[in-house]
Amino acid sequence: MDEQAVRGDVRRLIEQLAPVRDGEISPDSELGVDLGYESLRLMELAAALEDHFKLREITEDDAAEADTVGEVEDLVVRLVSEQHAGSGV
Repeated sequence: MDEQAVRGDVRRLIEQLAPVRDGEISPDSELGVDLGYESLRLMELAAALEDHFKLREITEDDAAEADTVGEVEDLVVRLVSEQHAGSGV
């Protein structure tokens, strides 16, 4: 799966699970402020991303670096890349 496809899938999942869906979601959209994500919904998003991309558990340290849609996209792209590097693909 190429990077653009990963980013598109991440954005779709974020949009589907977002408590607030007002307007277009951009890479600068903040999960908490703009999309209404709170801790429980963030945990659901992490689980959905892990399941969709077959990722290792997204840790609190991972999640701490992701406050915007673009940062979540970057995180998942990195984790997918690490996963493929580790599997020899």
